[in-house]
Amino acid sequence: MKLFRLKTYSPFGLKGEGVSEQEFAGKNLPARRAIFFVISVVIFVLLDRSTVFLQLWPGISAWYPPVGFGLALMIGIGTEAIPAVVLGGYLSGVLNYHQSFTSLEFLIINPMIPLVYAMAAMKLRRWLPADKRIHSMRDVILLLGMSLVTAFALAFLGATVLVAGHTISSAEYAKAAFNWWVGDVAALWSVTPFLLELILPGVRVYLGMAKKEETREGKTKEARSPKRTGGKLLLTSQTIPSPHGTSGKAADRSGTETPDPGTD
Repeated sequence: MKLFRLKTYSPFGLKGEGVSEQEFAGKNLPARRAIFFVISVVIFVLLDRSTVFLQLWPGISAWYPPVGFGLALMIGIGTEAIPAVVLGGYLSGVLNYHQSFTSLEFLIINPMIPLVYAMAAMKLRRWLPADKRIHSMRDVILLLGMSLVTAFALAFLGATVLVAGHTISSAEYAKAAFNWWVGDVAALWSVTPFLLELILPGVRVYLGMAKKEETREGKTKEARSPKRTGGKLLLTSQTIPSPHGTSGKAADRSGTETPDPGTD
């Protein structure tokens, strides 16, 4: 008689730790998602605070990790992470940069940054594997390429708003936009892959998302895998040429061979 041990699970530990996977996946999901929202906002604001000391122009830093953090959340978690990133941007503008509620930076740049990156994240979610991790060189190129293009467009849009709001002079426009772009790309190419590979897999399990992704990916693989009958692959019927120039033997769908009447 076989003895069965209860399989236990912890998203950040080894198998055998914590509660069972089934219990963990369905336990207090609303509360866990609320905790995730609050923690995400706090981390965003703190990361933004660290960039205040690296500012080259008002609103432009040499390295801006909040965009890497926000993009990783929106890729790994999906649309559920967008409100946390948007709120984090507004709070950072008020708490870290003391922006006026009527300034162009507060009204335009704060929502523009997360929403533009959200569009890029939704596109990347369609291209990356179901677990939203980086498995191949193709995934690396897609992530880095989309980050590069999105940051470029956003940098010049943002610099335009700063010139319109008289935060920077028009003579500094090109240099400010270029530095904005470089600062964002540096964070997107370092922070985002790190979070996607090492942190967000556990977060997705904590939020009850990993089970759905594994099921969806398993169904896709099953649909694409070749079917077997009686231990043999199902083959399409095809004619095999004979050495005599006429048709030889034809393989039927079960893998067996039938003689061609023309060769008898």
